[in-house]
Amino acid sequence: MKRRPSHFALFAITLVLSLAVFATTALARAGGGGGYHGGGGSGHGGGFGGSSHSGGGGFGGGGGGYHHYGSASDGSAADLVFVIIFVIIVIVVVARNISDQYQASTIRRGGEIADANQRQRMLERLRASDPRFDFSAFARRAADAFLKIQWAWANQNLTSVRPFISDGVHERFSLQFDEQRQLGYRNEMRDVVVDDVQVAEVQAGHLFDTLAVRIAARARDYKISLNDGSIFPGSDDSGPFEEIWSFIRRRGVQSFDAAKPGLIEGHCPNCGAAIEMNQNASCAHCGALLRSGQYDWVLAEVTQTSEWVAGRRTDLPSVAALIERDPDFDLQDLEDRASVVFWRHNAAQRTGNVDLVRKIATDDYCAQFDRELKARDAAQGSDGRTYYGECAVGSVDTLGVVSDSEWDRALIEVRWEGSAFIASPRGGAPQFTGRRGLQRTVFELSRRAGAKTDASKAVSSAHCPHCGAPEDGGSSGVCAFCGQPINDPSKSWLLSAIHTPDEARVMLSAQNTSAAWRENGTQPGGPASASAMLAWMVRMAAADGNIDPREADMIHQVGERRGIERQRVDGMISAARNNQLDPPTPTTREQLQQWLHAMAAEAWADGTLAKQEYAMLLGTAHRAGLVDYDVRAIIQRARADVLAEAKSALRNRAENSLPNGSSPPPAL
Repeated sequence: MKRRPSHFALFAITLVLSLAVFATTALARAGGGGGYHGGGGSGHGGGFGGSSHSGGGGFGGGGGGYHHYGSASDGSAADLVFVIIFVIIVIVVVARNISDQYQASTIRRGGEIADANQRQRMLERLRASDPRFDFSAFARRAADAFLKIQWAWANQNLTSVRPFISDGVHERFSLQFDEQRQLGYRNEMRDVVVDDVQVAEVQAGHLFDTLAVRIAARARDYKISLNDGSIFPGSDDSGPFEEIWSFIRRRGVQSFDAAKPGLIEGHCPNCGAAIEMNQNASCAHCGALLRSGQYDWVLAEVTQTSEWVAGRRTDLPSVAALIERDPDFDLQDLEDRASVVFWRHNAAQRTGNVDLVRKIATDDYCAQFDRELKARDAAQGSDGRTYYGECAVGSVDTLGVVSDSEWDRALIEVRWEGSAFIASPRGGAPQFTGRRGLQRTVFELSRRAGAKTDASKAVSSAHCPHCGAPEDGGSSGVCAFCGQPINDPSKSWLLSAIHTPDEARVMLSAQNTSAAWRENGTQPGGPASASAMLAWMVRMAAADGNIDPREADMIHQVGERRGIERQRVDGMISAARNNQLDPPTPTTREQLQQWLHAMAAEAWADGTLAKQEYAMLLGTAHRAGLVDYDVRAIIQRARADVLAEAKSALRNRAENSLPNGSSPPPAL
């Protein structure tokens, strides 16, 4: 693409050429004409008007005069040349700075317009199937849901929000409450204010529409002792924060009138009655299953902005083959189940009680897991059991499905982080070890081949698949309400094994699904998040066994620019130093270049590339085997791509805002 020189650049070129002409003229007068005239005058005076001695002296004087003038002339010329070179350098530097500032401004302005256009296109796709959908009304409802859930979180009571949250979200919060109580605190959220709600993504899935919104809020946030109500030292995390909240709704469901209350407002969206929650979370008046998404939006996931990735891939070949056999199968439902599995499995490790997984795992796995827990307790003895607590889940991604004539085995990767604790053998409060871990665990969920999904019970993975009653805990896999087995592989996906990502890759490759892995490496769901990429860079920085204070400071600065909390970055560095950091990793040179391009493009999003980010990109690429030329080319290409997209957005806006018959302005 040819670029037109800016007005400032034309001015700079003209000024340089003018100075060059001036320099040529000035040097001719000072060094040539002046010296020649002086020498000629002396020679003429000595040779023509005086004696031969005088003439000789005159010539000598003339020669001396010429030499004298020549020194003065050369000094002046040198000074002038220096001044001109200096001016040219200044002009070039200033011109470059102005050009960089202009382009940075273009990227920022164009990026804002491109983001707004993208949000508008996403909403238009949703309105194509639901013409009455009004995002302003939905944003108000999402903000209301946000405030209600913050209150429920702070009070460790989910009763008021149960109708509009999925089982995965309910399970996560409930088990986190149990752990908080064990550690002797609750998380207080006061003065919560929602500043903004924006569309983050709209996806039309196989069974559900997903509407993800970016919620910007601020609050006073700290831990309160359950014993005396005091604030835990060092727990104050008050201030602004952002999260991505993903709501799901069955495809084809239409928006109701904005004045009509729904699940978030505490009313059944089917019959309009006030919700009276019974044991199976259905409407006591009309029997509608409230949390299923069949009537209204349900909160299915809460993700930190730095962990969230738009455009996650869902068109996996093995999943498409399963949908052909089971038309109501849906990834959102499967991953909600996997979330329940993760949190229950984590709670079982924390408490040493295998009963917590009996209703969501096969009998064989429960027996194996029980042996592992007992062996671990015996090995650690009086020192106490070590486990990871206060966990946070970054992503839940389906990698694929391995099928045979007897079983369908879904492989779901959960990326999570947690703090290492030691459980007191005498029943006291667990002790934090100071160590953090960031891991990837692949859960194998199995179901009998030929089993069919019941779409009416979607995202109800912590309820009985027969009668819909909630699981009541207990030590058996039988429903306390209807007496039917809950861990029935002909009805539900059950935990049957745990694998590493490499083991999962081998399993999928063996079933000829390796094409998906070649396209996406260890992240078949799509590109890695900002947090995952930073974790990979941290791991690369720790490859030599150490991260020095200078590197740590650089990592913190890059994390801050990416919106990653300092505590999270500290956790990554701590995990890397303890060899407990297991982030997604590019597996081919092409994928490595794609990751670096994505990181550079994100860094250029505000129009500038900070020196810390440049140094981190360069150092990471070096450790991965690339040379300076490769890295600089990737960085410049990323900048050119971001700038081109911004210019296109600005140009389109200018063209679309023109009155009829007028001509567009020149291209930027």
